[in-house]
Amino acid sequence: MKKEKSSKKDKKILGRKRNSDKTERKHNKNGADNIIKKCKGIFFRNVVEYISSFINNFKTNKKEKFELLKLDYGQYINNLKKENELALFNMTLKDLASLEPSKKYILNKDPEINKKNVSNLLKKEMKNNNKVIENFLNMNFGEWIDIFTFKKKVDNDFEFNGLHDCLESISNESDEEYYSRFVFYLYNYKNWFKNKKGRNEKKVINEGLEENY
Repeated sequence: MKKEKSSKKDKKILGRKRNSDKTERKHNKNGADNIIKKCKGIFFRNVVEYISSFINNFKTNKKEKFELLKLDYGQYINNLKKENELALFNMTLKDLASLEPSKKYILNKDPEINKKNVSNLLKKEMKNNNKVIENFLNMNFGEWIDIFTFKKKVDNDFEFNGLHDCLESISNESDEEYYSRFVFYLYNYKNWFKNKKGRNEKKVINEGLEENY
């Protein structure tokens, strides 16, 4: 009877990586999926802050401060499926801001608190025919990403340092190689999902994108 051939390359590496092991793990810090997820977290955190800041700058009643709670990380950010992301790109800021907030807020017992705040705001601003607020909240998330990354300009500009603060933080806490990869994926975030295919083709797509960077 012939003995079955075994290959070390075919064995799955389990447990913690040894210091002597120079092979690159699939799901390490520099992996595309991990960087994309970090980018998505940054977009989600900043879009909520951006919406709140924009509304407070251009709403009719400046005395009442408009606030939104951060969105639920586990429910929205961990999902990196292509169809989910393409749907998010087409979602209006009004609907995005109305999503369920983070469960970390101890006082948040109403999962529709953001939705109610947005709805009440729109009722007040529509009475005053505030087209600036209306047009802004009808913008979709994909368009906002281009504005956040300065690929496009917003008609009603105001000071928002979210991107600068984000890049500065990443630069301070990482090496040059990681920072370069992060910037690449941040600015190619939408294209990464639009070009995303099956798991076996993902590596080819990532390498092709990086060659054109």
